[in-house]
Amino acid sequence: YYTAAIRNLVIVMPPALYNFGLTLRDKKQFVASRKHYEMIMNIAGAVGQDQIDSIIFDNSYLLCIMNSIDGGEIDTAIYNHREFAALGISNVQAANAIAAKLEADKSDKLLSFVQEANRIYPLEPSFKKVELNYYLERGETSLALQKAKELTDSDPNNDQLFFIQGVMYDELAKKEKNKILAADTKKKSLKSYQRAIEINPKNAGAQFNLGVNYINDASAFVKEYNSLPMNPPKDKYEKLRAEIKSRYTTTVSYTHLTLPTNREV
Repeated sequence: YYTAAIRNLVIVMPPALYNFGLTLRDKKQFVASRKHYEMIMNIAGAVGQDQIDSIIFDNSYLLCIMNSIDGGEIDTAIYNHREFAALGISNVQAANAIAAKLEADKSDKLLSFVQEANRIYPLEPSFKKVELNYYLERGETSLALQKAKELTDSDPNNDQLFFIQGVMYDELAKKEKNKILAADTKKKSLKSYQRAIEINPKNAGAQFNLGVNYINDASAFVKEYNSLPMNPPKDKYEKLRAEIKSRYTTTVSYTHLTLPTNREV
């Protein structure tokens, strides 16, 4: 009897629950459907995931979460994800579906969920990107920069991440009142743009922003140049001219890629 009971629990019940759950889902009875997949997950938690057919197990996890989302039970979806994770069972696709729903709804639960997901899936970058966008939308540049640094460390060949990092350094440099710290932060922004261009020479945003930075630098030297007395020391005069020329020349090398040509039009 024991052997027969185990066989029914592991072999017979999961497929039956799975198919009945699909029927209920097709009828848009999402809550009832979810409960069937919860039962499969509970069986897996009791006897071990490896005892359940892998396709049934993987799909049951995802369908459990999706039924909660589609049934308007986002809190249940979060609870199920957390409960399964505590049992050592996880699924990135399901977690991404929860994050996408929370993001679409502009839910105040988004940040706490993606932070929890980052702990469960430390090698998965998608949750760090959601968190980055969360901080960017709220103008929390320092926190966004911290998250961008984590992403560039884990994905060092992503030019867009380095471009975003450069933009954030630019914003911080503008806000910094200490001139020395502002100059240091500005150097970091230039370095980020340069890295983005190294990875992808066609990154127009990085090309343009880098060019703008050199134009701004040139403007500062032009202002100093125009303020010189009528008969300035020749070396001072020549040095400023060289600085201005160097920056304008560099600017052209970056901005020409971002401007339309006759061929492109």
